[in-house]
Amino acid sequence: MKIAVFASHNGTNFEAIAEACKSGMIRGEVVLLISNNKKSQAIAKAKNLGIHSFHISKNLEPNDQKRDMKISSLLNGYNCELAVLAGYMKKLSRAVIDSFSGKVINIHPSLLPKYGGKGMYGLAVHKEVLKNNEDLSGVTVHLVNSEYDKGEILSQQIISISENETPESLAEKAKRVEHHLIIQTVKELIEKDE
Repeated sequence: MKIAVFASHNGTNFEAIAEACKSGMIRGEVVLLISNNKKSQAIAKAKNLGIHSFHISKNLEPNDQKRDMKISSLLNGYNCELAVLAGYMKKLSRAVIDSFSGKVINIHPSLLPKYGGKGMYGLAVHKEVLKNNEDLSGVTVHLVNSEYDKGEILSQQIISISENETPESLAEKAKRVEHHLIIQTVKELIEKDE
């Protein structure tokens, strides 16, 4: 299966998926990386892995429809069958989601439906979890629809919260879980499709 990954910053989930494909753990191939951040480390990682990458942002293309057409055109041009939002800090438009319906997944650093929605990403999620004195947090992989973090949940993994947890330490725990969970979920989606 040909996979596109969207990433905005470090690209560690992107790299984990690409390496799992190369090792044969996932029966697929990451053929495309799209980033909205020209300074994203994911772009450098894609180059090192020999994966085509594209920077598509509002700065480069202010027109929303043209930007959507470029994204859809890349997904179709590379014959992508699955798109993975892995630390992508922009909401995909309804047009892109509808054109790729049921084939877009996202990884989110909480146990959805808790701590999801607009503005709930990165450390903001972990700060809210700790502010509310939760005992548990976790990671969720879900289908993407036109509402933030509201798509069907595909998989979740729980993370215990330690007594002296900080947003940063919780983010680090989540990152370790994310790599395993996204690889496992992509693997299962592909095997279910075969």
